[in-house]
Amino acid sequence: MRKQYDIIEARWPYYDIDLYHDGVKVDSKHTAYVDEATEALEREGYTLGYTEDEVEKARKMYEEVLANRIERK
Repeated sequence: MRKQYDIIEARWPYYDIDLYHDGVKVDSKHTAYVDEATEALEREGYTLGYTEDEVEKARKMYEEVLANRIERK
């Protein structure tokens, strides 16, 4: 089973951490202690995952960076 989590910024200083098993959301945690919470999840075998929207945003940003790179001669 693939165990992943996603961090969503809520109203400061809180975060929501959604937990997924094989891509299915199984739980959500609300915390102000995101570092401690994610460290505990990683000890349980969870890895940070990314939503389709996050992947698409990163792809667009990468394409812009690639298109505007400085080619040294």
